[in-house]
Amino acid sequence: MKTNIFTHAILAAGCAAALSGCDDNAWNDKLDGFEEPTITDVKATEYTLTADNYKAIASNKDNKALAGEELAAELAAVGTNACFTEKIDERDYVPAFLNSTTPFSDFYSNGSVAMITYTYSQGFDEVATNAAKAEKYTVTAEEYQANVWESDEDYIEAFSPLKPANRFVPGMLKAEFPDAENGDYVLVSYNMATQEPVFGDAGGNEPEGFTMTSVLGDAVSGMDYEIKGVVMAACSSGFILSDASGSIFCYRGSGYDPSTYPVGSQVTVNGTSTSYNGLLQIGNQASVTVEGEQDVTYPSAVDFDGATLDATLTKSEFPSIFGKISGKVVYSGTRPNINIEVEGAATAKGSLYYATADQMALVADGTDVTFYGYAIYVSGGKYVNFVFSHMATEAGKGGHRAPAVNVPVKELSTMYQFNGTSWGAVKDMTALCADDYTDMGQSYPNLSAPDLYLPTFLAKEYPYAQDGDVEYVVYNYYADKTTTLRCDKYAYTNGAWTYDDGRVTKTAQFQKKDNGKWEFCPEMEITLYPGKGQESSVYYQACVDWVFENIDKPLGSTSITDGKYYVTSYGNNEYYCGTSAYQGNVDLRGGSARAQYEAGWAAFATNDDIVAEMKRRFCEEVMPAALSIMHPDKAPEDCVRIILHFSAYDGATTQPYTAKFKTVSTGKYEFEECDW
Repeated sequence: MKTNIFTHAILAAGCAAALSGCDDNAWNDKLDGFEEPTITDVKATEYTLTADNYKAIASNKDNKALAGEELAAELAAVGTNACFTEKIDERDYVPAFLNSTTPFSDFYSNGSVAMITYTYSQGFDEVATNAAKAEKYTVTAEEYQANVWESDEDYIEAFSPLKPANRFVPGMLKAEFPDAENGDYVLVSYNMATQEPVFGDAGGNEPEGFTMTSVLGDAVSGMDYEIKGVVMAACSSGFILSDASGSIFCYRGSGYDPSTYPVGSQVTVNGTSTSYNGLLQIGNQASVTVEGEQDVTYPSAVDFDGATLDATLTKSEFPSIFGKISGKVVYSGTRPNINIEVEGAATAKGSLYYATADQMALVADGTDVTFYGYAIYVSGGKYVNFVFSHMATEAGKGGHRAPAVNVPVKELSTMYQFNGTSWGAVKDMTALCADDYTDMGQSYPNLSAPDLYLPTFLAKEYPYAQDGDVEYVVYNYYADKTTTLRCDKYAYTNGAWTYDDGRVTKTAQFQKKDNGKWEFCPEMEITLYPGKGQESSVYYQACVDWVFENIDKPLGSTSITDGKYYVTSYGNNEYYCGTSAYQGNVDLRGGSARAQYEAGWAAFATNDDIVAEMKRRFCEEVMPAALSIMHPDKAPEDCVRIILHFSAYDGATTQPYTAKFKTVSTGKYEFEECDW
């Protein structure tokens, strides 16, 4: 919080000083009538409460009497927790502390002002508190089989990109918690496949309402195509698109996220076919429109044995071919390049084209594998490149296809909430899963020091977070040999995630009244001292800067020191309303204003007319804007108005004045009155 109350003695109201322009020659402290200002012991100061101060506030006898038995425990908690609360209001309990504590009690005269900065607890966050009470629910194998895949044979114990959790979990929770009440939370644990499982090699499947084109079987380079088809496989640079007649690779660029168009997406692609090193593809300038989604099964696979692999080396710009390849995986290079050595091949080798991390995990270096994918082109004269689709599955018991257990699966957790009618995943709430604890180096799936790990976790999980973003993190908390569910609120501020415990820093103004007692004062008094080198001149400079940005720049000024319009070439005073950061006053000389920017004052007949307009602008335009700059966070409930003491020079003497500005909203001020 920016607070500009200056710890100088306040000038007596009758002081006079002769102030003029902004150059050294303009200052003349030997004019007739110049008087040294008299000083009183009225002071303005800033103070931040310490932990000991909170204890003193809690133990103060007057505060104890004020709290009574009803709030005795809450007052004691202020001393323990070093913060005020809704029940123990700082406005009621700080005065007793000031009245009994040196130097506030003894060395500050009546009329002095103290800006007290303190900590305020907004209480436990309701969302975090209720989420920590959530029931736990784990999706069972029977539910995956019966509710998700609806098959006794072809199923996996997981959701998938085409069968996401949020489609099925609400129904499961409705059946499991028939008596749920509005606002109830349930933490759901489940498995998620990172690619679609494949249970067989049957032909294509085209649901009613989506008609595929038949253009890819005869596709050639250099033609414009509109293709309606289905995404069948993907890698980290694009995806395989199949229509009723064939398949083609759609290049989307290095670093492509395969989840953009998941396998099974029905899409319309408009683009031009191109040839890249013999690869027939649709270039990344093509537009892609998602039309729907469907389950996918694959055509009969070409067996890329050694002879077939060698024969493929002589082909170029061939349509993508769906096939099966078996061999030993050999990594090379730093990306790495993932090659498959196939028995019987004289020259050719298989190669995985821009494999994703999940695909690489399935084809580890040195292992023997069999997988399916699309052959798309030949590189280096001997590498037949494949876009991976899925691993081969073996026959299960009873002669039918077994669940596709080779599909990579992640264990996830998501918080769901009941809204009185249905269940839905909670927005801006992340639940840690087993892999998250492992990544953090934990031996068990819990945290005992969450603030050491969760900021880093959130930074990794949300790399594009913006200031003001909020995320609730649900995790297992271990303390006193017990693990409990916990939910913490984190806020993204100044480039980092920070635990938000509900505490905020505030500042309130107190004033020592004529009875010698400190009281909360909802008015802020600011004295702008006249003369050079005053700290308070930052207010006048804020006025000059505002005039440059909002008046001179629209007129054509390019520098605050170009002196073309109202702001002079010194850049620290202006004649739009007369504020001078150099002299620490308001220069109300109509002739000087006209000399600085004659065109701006041409419509005003006399210098008195100019002065009247300068006064209006100071009160109604410039100073309210400067106060918004200097005090952007003052709210009406904390500061109903700002009382501003300042000085103005009329060419002969400098006189003190007072203006009042009402706080109309946070950081916004409106002129009320001035005594000039």
